[in-house]
Amino acid sequence: MTWKQLRQHDKPIVLINAGGYWDPFVDLIDAVIAGGFAHPKIRELISVVEDAETVFEALASAPEPDQVVLTSHL
Repeated sequence: MTWKQLRQHDKPIVLINAGGYWDPFVDLIDAVIAGGFAHPKIRELISVVEDAETVFEALASAPEPDQVVLTSHL
């Protein structure tokens, strides 16, 4: 995520949250946003899917990051 925010790459980031594996990470991101340490649009840098079958759909529909998320809180 940091590399994407720092424009080291522009690839979509998709997490397969099988069995809730990534829930703590997503909760951490939400807590960072709630604490004011990151812009709320930072959540748009990643897509979270429940299974491998939906990865390609998530890759195809991943939004381009908003400029504010790339420049805010750096």
